Amino acid sequence: MVRTITSVVFLILSLAQPILAQRTLRVLVPNGAESWNVGDIDTIRWTWTGNVTRVKLDYSTNLGTTWSVIEAVTVNDSFYAWNIPNVPSTQSLIKVTDVDSTSVTDVSDNAFNLVGSLRLTYPVGGETLTAGGRANIRWSGSKGISKVRLEYSTNAGSTWSTVTTSTQNDTIYPWNVPNTPSNQCRVRISDYDVSATNDMSPGNFMIAAKVTVVFPNGGENLTVGSIQNITWTAPSGITLVKIEYTTNGGSSWVSVAASAPNNGVYAWEVPNTPAAVCRVKVSDYGNSAVTDMSDADFRIATSVVVVSPNGGEQLRIGRIHFITWTAPAGVSKVGVDYSTNGGTSWTAITAFGGWVNRGLYAWNIPNTPSTQCRVRVSDVENTTVFDVSDSNFTITATAIEETNIPPGSLIYSQAQNQPNPFNRRAAIRFSIPAHEDVSLKVFNVAGEAVRTLVQEKRKPGQYSVEWDGRDDKGTELPNGVYFYQLQTGNFVDTKKAVILR
Repeated sequence: MVRTITSVVFLILSLAQPILAQRTLRVLVPNGAESWNVGDIDTIRWTWTGNVTRVKLDYSTNLGTTWSVIEAVTVNDSFYAWNIPNVPSTQSLIKVTDVDSTSVTDVSDNAFNLVGSLRLTYPVGGETLTAGGRANIRWSGSKGISKVRLEYSTNAGSTWSTVTTSTQNDTIYPWNVPNTPSNQCRVRISDYDVSATNDMSPGNFMIAAKVTVVFPNGGENLTVGSIQNITWTAPSGITLVKIEYTTNGGSSWVSVAASAPNNGVYAWEVPNTPAAVCRVKVSDYGNSAVTDMSDADFRIATSVVVVSPNGGEQLRIGRIHFITWTAPAGVSKVGVDYSTNGGTSWTAITAFGGWVNRGLYAWNIPNTPSTQCRVRVSDVENTTVFDVSDSNFTITATAIEETNIPPGSLIYSQAQNQPNPFNRRAAIRFSIPAHEDVSLKVFNVAGEAVRTLVQEKRKPGQYSVEWDGRDDKGTELPNGVYFYQLQTGNFVDTKKAVILR
């Protein structure tokens, strides 16, 4: 009876042996030599035989010395989407195990690679970055890499300096370009945790020396025709610079000097191009990408020059004196003021809004006697552009033409025209004590010369000149007020005549 039972057990075990032998697992992918990027999702695949319903997945980065769990239990459906961790290795293996029978297992036949992926996309070579400027270092990288290290080299990679020891792997980093000029520069990016995962610029780029405009740098008023020193700073490695200026905020540029020595200063005669949005640009002659311009706009302003009274004259109260000046056509109106205290305070001569820029103004000398008088003429649209009499003149009530003249001697004098008002003809009498150039001209109320009566050298004597009320073209002038001015030597006298027909 015992022998019979033993025989039955042996028979059952013998029948079960083929069934147990049919439970197998075999890794298909990765099975050796593949390269998978950390941070990617790749599919592990396997096959099996027998009744295997659940499996466990592990990986190793040291040829199986130690194992890490990928999934403790997963359905045995022959594949698994693996989010590959940041564990770069060339000795990686995958293991698939039957959860219900751990002796049923398989491992990759050969090692495969887990590779961290970083690729630098800027700068890659050929670029010019300016020292002191900003540049965005860019790259692409595996999602499994959380942080990266950035470095730069100025000797094509022989040595490296730190840009940042650690920054997020977000594909961009704003870099303050250092002042280390070189044409053999490269950038390198490395996985913060696995330095062997790295990439660098495939070619050299340039860090160019910085140029900085010092003057004019914004807010200045430069007068047309004046000499101004354009100044800048630039390293000695730059031998020549190109200098330009703009009058439209940088939309277009005009050459100041196509090639000038890099000595930090250039004497510029300010051109007759009045504008309020001017800038200067200084560039490396050999590399136009190395450049700087004024930080803000400056103004090129037209010049005004007082001609008379400019100092030393004696003007008599109640007489007419033509204030004269020069100014470019760009000045449409001027304001005219005078001072009786050397310029400490000013009184307006012209009305609010200014006087049309015709170069002269008939001034009825006020009853403000002083020996410290000056005149100021200003551009109404830009009062920073003005000129003042070079020195003081005198306003006096004294009969100037009689001062210090010996009795019986000829004197400088000009009489009122007779008759006045006049219809067709008037006589203008004057005298001069010396042989010299004489000018006698008639002006309208706008200050325009309408008739030249005398323009020649005359001997000492008394003269009478007739005016027929016509202009230089022979045309009768309309009724109104006119001024006639005698000028000879240092003597100037102006009187008013009225035509009434």
